[in-house]
Amino acid sequence: GGKGGSIVLECVTGLNTLGELRGSASFSAERGSDGSSNYNNGRDSSNISIHVPTGTVVLEKETGEKIGELNCPGEILVVAKGGEGGKGNASQKANRGCQNKASNPTAGEKKHLKLELKLVADVGLVGVPNAGKSTLLAAASNAKPKIADYPFTTLVPNLGVVDPSSLGFTGRGMVLADIPGLIEGAHRGVGLGLAFLRHVERCRLIIHVISGASSDPIGDFQAINRELKLYSKELAKKPQVIVLNKIDLVDVERKREELTKRLREISKHTRILEVSAVRGDSVNELMRRTHQLMLSIEERELESKRFAGDMGESRVSEEEDMYSAEEYKEMERVVRKESGWLVNDVRLQKMCSEMDWSFHAAENRFAGLLKALGVIDELVEAGAKVGDDVFVGDVKVRLKSV
Repeated sequence: GGKGGSIVLECVTGLNTLGELRGSASFSAERGSDGSSNYNNGRDSSNISIHVPTGTVVLEKETGEKIGELNCPGEILVVAKGGEGGKGNASQKANRGCQNKASNPTAGEKKHLKLELKLVADVGLVGVPNAGKSTLLAAASNAKPKIADYPFTTLVPNLGVVDPSSLGFTGRGMVLADIPGLIEGAHRGVGLGLAFLRHVERCRLIIHVISGASSDPIGDFQAINRELKLYSKELAKKPQVIVLNKIDLVDVERKREELTKRLREISKHTRILEVSAVRGDSVNELMRRTHQLMLSIEERELESKRFAGDMGESRVSEEEDMYSAEEYKEMERVVRKESGWLVNDVRLQKMCSEMDWSFHAAENRFAGLLKALGVIDELVEAGAKVGDDVFVGDVKVRLKSV
């Protein structure tokens, strides 16, 4: 007889919750088919594959014993193995005159499992204490954080899952993390310290919540951004959506236009929204826009990986890299020169040297790589315009679009 199917968990991209398996879910693979006449073996049954997100931990439900975890897309874990097919008389025949003894099939495994998810948030909510981050998290997600009108109400990061269907738009869930309030000196461990800056570092983008009722909303915004930059230049470059909160208050309503204008001037982008987390004003619209931005960032990350895969793995050894890790971290990636713009990136330079520039679409592909890696955004932020020359190592390309 054929083998029975197994139950397999497969780690995939595009999922960040276990929502589809919430509650109790039962899966049963088919048994293998019987053998038939003329010494034909039975057909093996197919496995059942269940998609789970990165960070899924599998436990025995009753004992809590850990069976395994899946941390990388493409990983699989057999959680219930299918049974072996029985052996017919013919398969057991040895010598003439010996009695044939068939064997029964073995049963497949039956297990009761518990799945847990080590969540890494898509979006981090940052701001000074009492900016309204926990209230916003409660208004936008299924989370029920502790909310009170005093500093450091939130002592640990709260996680909430935004369900798009409940907010009037489509797409997969989005995980928000309410990071405890940051204050000046956080990069040195002041207040609730470095641990919570590390939480922000793992997020794809940031919602920067500003209390319009603060005595100095603009100063709060600049102070938090300064702390992010002092902790990590890479963290400071993460895309931000700026939220001017508490517009339900009369004093804030009176000055919100001026505050929004100042925030736009300082941030140099238009990802700014005025909301009232406590009343729910514009919260759904904020989540919809943030969800779109998150998907565009994911697409850019995938595009970057595809380009790197097309060109082959391009690793720079310590001997090949002309800069130390600290020097490389501190170096400005985009520098203005008289002849154009210089991109300081050793890995990009190596990719340039390995590209086939005789290929008719090579320049367009390289421009796409610059965009996928965020270099185009940095050039535009530094003041580059269409038509400017961009130098990467010995290669010069013309900036055709921004």
